[in-house]
Amino acid sequence: NGVTVDPEYVIPLAPNGETCGYLNEVAPTLEADSEFCPQIQAAEPVCCPPIEVIEDNTPATGPAKPCNFCSNEVSSSNALLEVPGADGATCSDLVVYAAALENESDVCSDIMMAEVLCCPEEDAATMTCSFCKNGVTVDPEYVIPFAPNGETCGYLNEVAPTLEADSEFCPQIQAAEPVCCPPIEVIEDNTPATGPAKPCNFCSNEVSSSNALLEV
Repeated sequence: NGVTVDPEYVIPLAPNGETCGYLNEVAPTLEADSEFCPQIQAAEPVCCPPIEVIEDNTPATGPAKPCNFCSNEVSSSNALLEVPGADGATCSDLVVYAAALENESDVCSDIMMAEVLCCPEEDAATMTCSFCKNGVTVDPEYVIPFAPNGETCGYLNEVAPTLEADSEFCPQIQAAEPVCCPPIEVIEDNTPATGPAKPCNFCSNEVSSSNALLEV
């Protein structure tokens, strides 16, 4: 049915900035069993998706929120890995194919399962110790009560990403989240709250030196 997007649309990860129009001109010059034919055909989901007529009656140029597979790139060492159950498609093929899919589509969800093979470094990044997901909401210099070396919220926020999620220290750091990142409360001078209005009064906020290191 021909190219249904802008012929000048540059295909994601095309090694030389090839456009859909260029591939449309090159394809007829190749044999069907050419080694390059499957590579060109891998761009079909991007170059010739079903036509969607939008307000100005021009063909759609791609999904509003494309499927973000491997953040739209894979390393050179993984690009040619064949994905099991994908009919011979490589990681690089999936990046191109995903770019033509809506992020919330079922097919996108299926493709995302291949990230563990195609971009394991991203999976590793998600396994770092999470601390204050929305950022520290108190003064970064706020010293955490009972911190053995006077650690501040800002310090823990910097240290957490350097630790593995299953590190023995990660839960200890995350225990400070109620102090370091409570919901922002705007007080009279319009500065973020630096702690809870009525903190939990555990052991009257102190324990004896003989009990301080007892494991609970």
